[in-house]
Amino acid sequence: MDKAEVTGDQTATGGSAAPPKGEFPEGTLSLPKILEHYATMIPGTGERILRLVEEQSAHRKQMETKALEAQISIPKRGQVFALAVTLTALVSASFCAYVGQPVPASVIGGGTLVCLAAVFLSTRRERNLPEKNKLPEGNEQ
Repeated sequence: MDKAEVTGDQTATGGSAAPPKGEFPEGTLSLPKILEHYATMIPGTGERILRLVEEQSAHRKQMETKALEAQISIPKRGQVFALAVTLTALVSASFCAYVGQPVPASVIGGGTLVCLAAVFLSTRRERNLPEKNKLPEGNEQ
């Protein structure tokens, strides 16, 4: 059979490129028989498939690590910005009090403290809610 006559289901050696029927496993890694079948059709295919699986696994681990780092860094960044805004507001309130403006000082300072308390309490409540919604052990549905 000439190379020009090779169809989509056949290789240049005349065999079928598809793995034997009923032998394709479920999962990431192919069975040794299937890898051997591919290697007989195209030399080096088994090693290429294994390298592809290894590279995909390494990529997945790298992406999971980046996602975890992002989940950690976002709250930290929020805390830094909250600290900057709070300090700015308290310095502004102190300056207003220093120059003899007690009403703006109390509004700015008091509003800042009330907002901080509200954020703290709402965050604490959100953390405690999932624990209350859990079913007691033994009462699984």
